[in-house]
Amino acid sequence: MLTDLDREAVRSNFSVYEHDWTFGSGYLGEPFLIDDCLAYFDGRVVNFAAFKAGQPGTPISGEQICRGVAQMQQDDRAALLHVWGVFESLPSLTVEGNTLHLLAGPSDTYPGEYTIQVKNHDMFLLPEARKSTRAALNKKLRAHLVQREFLTSNHFRLIEEWVKTRPIALPSVAAMTSLPAYIRNPHVLLVEVSDDSHFRGFGVLSFPTPRDAVLVATFSEKYPGSRIEDILMHEIISLCKARDVTTLHLGYAGSDSLARFKCKWGATKTGPDYTEAIYADPEIDGYADIAQRYSFFWNSRMHEISASRD
Repeated sequence: MLTDLDREAVRSNFSVYEHDWTFGSGYLGEPFLIDDCLAYFDGRVVNFAAFKAGQPGTPISGEQICRGVAQMQQDDRAALLHVWGVFESLPSLTVEGNTLHLLAGPSDTYPGEYTIQVKNHDMFLLPEARKSTRAALNKKLRAHLVQREFLTSNHFRLIEEWVKTRPIALPSVAAMTSLPAYIRNPHVLLVEVSDDSHFRGFGVLSFPTPRDAVLVATFSEKYPGSRIEDILMHEIISLCKARDVTTLHLGYAGSDSLARFKCKWGATKTGPDYTEAIYADPEIDGYADIAQRYSFFWNSRMHEISASRD
């Protein structure tokens, strides 16, 4: 579990999207800080985010990963280890005398996250973003900030549409179903979009530190020329400026069009490129069934989540 000192260490050295542990712990398991990396354990699967707080591009050794798994599993032995980030890729890992064999990976290298440096953000220098904002306002779309304890049927309708229209892995669905509890955190707000008569979309925005904001997910109705995502981005950036935020973390870009959308709003790729791998302990009964349900790559989880903004 995270101690108060661990939480402060993450807050002080918040560097990338994955350092918002309050979201990850909602669907990945109990959070731990291992050599300044966040990791999670649900009793069967260890998820290890190999992005060192403060130095996310520093490679994490196999020895560090093994030490972390040993520290987390305690009475329950992990059947599966999913590690992503910047790390030493090995054919096997030995944890307290037990061998975890490489089941999948290492994957291709994926591009890192996109961020906006809010204090230097200038809409005057972004003509396409200004044009998109005008188009959204002409459609009578308006965005506003809301703090809620419960999601409404409008929110669930858009989440359900998102899930139904994407061939996603089970953990992706788990991430979405964790949102109703996640929004109750005092540092999490909703930005909602409507026109004169309808609820059109919303974004989940987290403020894990006073200087960082994380756009966790967005959901919107899909129709040609909707501009819902544009008015969301305009409002989110304005909100971050009003709160004196330094960095707005936008996560990954699961497609070229999504990367172009983020860049249109002044984002640049700042996170380190990364890879991932899945290890399994064949001596654990049922490990193959767990692997079949859980064997997914980050590209089919957070990249798909980020593609909800496409």
